[in-house]
Amino acid sequence: MRLAVGLVGNAHGVGAGLVKAELDVVSRSDLPGEPAAPAGTRAVTGERAFFEALEFPRCIVLDLAPGPLVDEVIEAIYPWLEPGDVVLDFTGSYWVDTLRRFRRMRHRSIYHVDVASVGRRKEEHLLVAGDPEGVDIAMPILGSLTPPERLIRSGHAGTAHFGRALGDAVAAAVTQVRGELRQMLEALPLEQDVAAILNALVPERAPPDGRAPWVLDDAVRLEAATPLLAQAIMLERAEQLEQHVLPLTLPRVGPYQDPEEIL
Repeated sequence: MRLAVGLVGNAHGVGAGLVKAELDVVSRSDLPGEPAAPAGTRAVTGERAFFEALEFPRCIVLDLAPGPLVDEVIEAIYPWLEPGDVVLDFTGSYWVDTLRRFRRMRHRSIYHVDVASVGRRKEEHLLVAGDPEGVDIAMPILGSLTPPERLIRSGHAGTAHFGRALGDAVAAAVTQVRGELRQMLEALPLEQDVAAILNALVPERAPPDGRAPWVLDDAVRLEAATPLLAQAIMLERAEQLEQHVLPLTLPRVGPYQDPEEIL
């Protein structure tokens, strides 16, 4: 019998990975504004049909872009969730928003597990955070998406999504470092394989996609000194402005809040 999992959204292509792993993926077909579910899923309409297609404890994958839609979807499915169910949150939301959602789920003994892909391109690791019992239930699904050695339990709820934002900041720094190294290599008047040397020195990462600015605010709030990351993020923003490119910043639902005030 194939492991069944529910899928809501298709913003980051998680569903395609689940289908490739030969899981039984039940997808919502009536979510407005989201890409169509990948081929190979069982598309259903409405909460009743969606939840009745899954065995308890139900594992629900949220593959949505950060923002208000995440809360709208949670509001719709929340009455149908039961104690012991697991919500796997791949949205990469602002970690404070994630903590708030985690607290709401925990109030009814529902596991909210945040998951994030970080690291070098083609060698990404999956960070997984939340109550250990929920993470344990989710492990067979997560293990189908990445090799065991790349699956990392990052700690308390919110830490996986926090790591995702830090990954964007690192990507901005790597972009700047690679640019400077390329200039140095190309300035050397000797025959050489610039790309090979560059990739050996600083492997390429996926470009930042709008979470890096969150890190600047968090650094101030958390009183963490991050001059290198801050400079890289601001240099990236300056380049975008010079090129008349609209800077990308993903939305946060709520502002920074101390975890003790949430939990």
